[in-house]
Amino acid sequence: MTVPDLAGYGEQLLRLSERIVGAVHDEGTDAIQQAVDRALIVPAPPGVDPAVALAVVLAGQINPDTTATQRLAWLPTGGAR
Repeated sequence: MTVPDLAGYGEQLLRLSERIVGAVHDEGTDAIQQAVDRALIVPAPPGVDPAVALAVVLAGQINPDTTATQRLAWLPTGGAR
């Protein structure tokens, strides 16, 4: 497996993060773990921590103009506390 450049790595993580989102919303813990594992085994460019990179890619997909309740509306409780 070759190590992608930073942009290529980010694109791969973005694509793989879609699978994580799908697993979180529609599947269970096993599917989530498998999707995260797939994302974390992609070779990272030198000096890049794969866990931090994945967290940044996932966080970058969140609209900061939404409330926590809106972002958690997919939960069975509707995100209400």
